[in-house]
Amino acid sequence: MSAQAAQAPRTAPTARTAADRMRVVCAAALAMGVAGDLLLRDGDPPRLGVALWLVVVVIAAIVAISAGHRASESGAPEASTRERTLLLVALLLAGAALVLRDDPRLFAIDFLSILGIGALLAWDTDGVRLARFRIDDSVRATFAAVRTALTGAPGVLRAALTTDEDAGALSARRARRRDFAVGAVLAVPPLLIAASLLGSADPVLGEWFARWTDLISEDTIEHLLVISVIGWASAGWLRSLTSDALQAVPAADPLRANTAFARLAPSLYGLSALLAIFLGLQARVLFGGAAYLAATAGLTVAEYARSGFFDLVAVTAVVLGVLLIADRVIDQGDDAGTRHFRTAGVLLLVLVTVLIASAVARMALYVSYFGLTTDRLYALFAMLGIAVLLGWFGWTVLRGQRARFGPGLVVATGAWVLLLNIAAPEAIVVRVNVARAVQGHPFDVAYHRKLSADALPALYDALRVLPVVSCVQLREELLIELRVARFAPRVWQEWNLPRRWSRVSGPSMDRCGTVAAKP
Repeated sequence: MSAQAAQAPRTAPTARTAADRMRVVCAAALAMGVAGDLLLRDGDPPRLGVALWLVVVVIAAIVAISAGHRASESGAPEASTRERTLLLVALLLAGAALVLRDDPRLFAIDFLSILGIGALLAWDTDGVRLARFRIDDSVRATFAAVRTALTGAPGVLRAALTTDEDAGALSARRARRRDFAVGAVLAVPPLLIAASLLGSADPVLGEWFARWTDLISEDTIEHLLVISVIGWASAGWLRSLTSDALQAVPAADPLRANTAFARLAPSLYGLSALLAIFLGLQARVLFGGAAYLAATAGLTVAEYARSGFFDLVAVTAVVLGVLLIADRVIDQGDDAGTRHFRTAGVLLLVLVTVLIASAVARMALYVSYFGLTTDRLYALFAMLGIAVLLGWFGWTVLRGQRARFGPGLVVATGAWVLLLNIAAPEAIVVRVNVARAVQGHPFDVAYHRKLSADALPALYDALRVLPVVSCVQLREELLIELRVARFAPRVWQEWNLPRRWSRVSGPSMDRCGTVAAKP
């Protein structure tokens, strides 16, 4: 008894500290929910709103992580803390990118990167450091983030309402009160949904519900629902950041099928044969020119270029997927099989490199005939990303350094997204097409007027050099856009720098070839 009595004072503070930690998580999740209701409900899309909300998310994460450190006896490993700090900084940068560009495609890419960083934060706390990240960990990270967002909140609430659970002193009455309080919170969303549906099904019941709900406005209910949903997901996500699993543990090897190379050889060498046949025909096309195409397939060069580029991108992705799966399932203990796999992999990489060059040449032909569009430019950027990924695969996995592939993949993906934001793809499209117009090619005014505010500076500059007919048409279209205020944010959450620039600067010209900034 004396030993138990002496041990009790040491364990009670730990339980109280754990409960306090969950209370901090609840407060931080509530702050994220309230901020989300204020910043994310309005706007299409709410660029500035998302960026500001991410600032709240990072602050809440720092507070939750700090509370978790204080609650832990040994503390989080320094390396893991550095990695999560880098991820939080990356989260802020991704949020800043949302207000630096107006291109809707870039918004989608940046938003997906934000979700990816959030998933990595949830996955990182499973005890595996990013330095040991593997390609299949991306799936685990996604499931970890979804799992914690959907199912983590009840555990947070239960722990936050418990003070002496570890000591076994929780009375039956207190346990019932605690369980009822947690159940009451969890019951709110389904009860509100069920009441709304039943009220719609029965007018009498709906009128009775309406008399009660008149005490609370419909707008208030919407605010509460948004706060509850965001707060629920935030609580689970923040709980993963404060998990006691922060102790770094050796990463387990992925499950492998120990497949013999003979089972993989048909796929690898079959793809190599198909690519070799295709590239042989490509060489005849590239050297034979338009006359060869017309004689063999009845195609013009432009039709040929348009018909296959995206198929080549898909084939390249398929080859990369086959290589990644083969590396995962091959028997690592079979030295001869591993050597054969590396040889087949190198052969495939060489062929795919030539395939990528063929796809880029195909797109160059098409652009020379019809100009550049954002779809074509993004496809080229995608091909560039795949090429870098294939090169990194060859440099690491095929040289026996597969542990370096995953971390490099994370870095390369982040660099690719950063490059897209710096490059401003829509501005590149305008400059390329203006250069073609100066050389005598047509300039599609109707297409360029539909671009986002990212293209406006390049379009204003184009008025100095475009041929007179195209210049006059573009000038009139831009004046119409400014008159109808297409780029003006409807709500402040939609604000971004390009749209702000479009409101303070605009084309003012008496004739084409003379452009002055108008405040």
